Amino acid sequence: MQSTPSQSPSRSRRRYAPPPLTRGGGETFRGSVVLEEVEGPAGVLLWKSLRSVLLWAEVLPEERAALFLPGAKRRRLADLRAAGMDTALKAPLRVLTRALDSSTPATADALATACRQVSMWADEQGKLGTALAFMQAAALTAPEDAEAAYLTGRLARRRAEYARAETWFHQAIIVARRNGDRKARALAFIGLGNLHLQRGNFPAARRVLTTALKTARRSGLHEIEGMASHDLFAIADDGGRVQEAEIHAANALRSYGARHPRLPNLANDVAYFWMNQGQFSRALPVFRAVLPHIHQRRERLLTLSSIARAAGALSDESEFDRAWSRAWEIIEANSTEEGAAQALVLLAQGAADLRDRERMERAASRALQAAGERGEAQVQFLVEAVRASVQSVTHAPEPFGRSSEQPSSQAHVLAREFVTLLEPVAAVHT
Repeated sequence: MQSTPSQSPSRSRRRYAPPPLTRGGGETFRGSVVLEEVEGPAGVLLWKSLRSVLLWAEVLPEERAALFLPGAKRRRLADLRAAGMDTALKAPLRVLTRALDSSTPATADALATACRQVSMWADEQGKLGTALAFMQAAALTAPEDAEAAYLTGRLARRRAEYARAETWFHQAIIVARRNGDRKARALAFIGLGNLHLQRGNFPAARRVLTTALKTARRSGLHEIEGMASHDLFAIADDGGRVQEAEIHAANALRSYGARHPRLPNLANDVAYFWMNQGQFSRALPVFRAVLPHIHQRRERLLTLSSIARAAGALSDESEFDRAWSRAWEIIEANSTEEGAAQALVLLAQGAADLRDRERMERAASRALQAAGERGEAQVQFLVEAVRASVQSVTHAPEPFGRSSEQPSSQAHVLAREFVTLLEPVAAVHT
């Protein structure tokens, strides 16, 4: 009898990989999140457009001619004119009407691009469910687009839909490997590594991010190499491996370069690392220098909360009050957004250092609420540690996550370099 050639496990996994998840747990029907986030005729039109492009993507090309009733495109265009849509949506929604008309066949690339544009608009408006729905539609319409799969995973992670995000990151890795898209593959590994990190699985995060770093280095993708080094720095920091963290931070700075837009984020994270080592006087000036360069809401919230944390440890009440007030303005807008729970813990820690029990409890309670809604167990542990610290007799609680290792002389060099590099960046943006 002739034996059947055995198939390698890796090939088998690629061939029989399960399809990515396309529905969130809170969706009552497909696309319902769009109707929840966008009210009135505009929401209905967006939902109809989403449904149409998903139906178009699900059937074979030869079946699309009979998919919609005659005149569907004309009626949809009339709805578009009457709905009073945002100007930024009119062009992509017109493109999506092509899926309704077999006489002028739509292309997958055109429909996917339009879906991406709607997703970007929704993300800018803070409508993450809608952003995810349309980015996912782009990935389903153009299934060989690894970047769209990666971006879908990233949006799902931001919405704390972790299982859904993981399936889309794996999908991006599979498609990128098949197409030889090294950039998308490295980015998908970074997305997956950050997902593991966010869920508290540090060994898995370190393993996946190391793969991302090696992939980026082999491909000469310096920016992505910087991103992977940046994330590995965060893992080493969390594990108390100070020397390793400093090496990754220096590698990230070298890979990013002086004018990279993520330089302020790196400086911010390294200052946070120093703060966790109890080096508040080193961290606070870097936080102050970074703040004017941070414009994204989540990152700005974390920077303000870090300033409050460091100021509290240094007994600088006026600095703490200013940062506290500005951080709460952002929190009140969306207390369950990614990063909000972490920021609230920082505010609670700063208040605890100042022995301000009322504000400590306010931030701690809000942090527990946000962490519970997002399933961030580590945050819940930190909140309990903050509460316990206020019961101690010492004036200043020990910095959370402090390592027995001490930063090397490279810390001073890095701090000086960050401040020096941020000055020309400021000149570029003014």
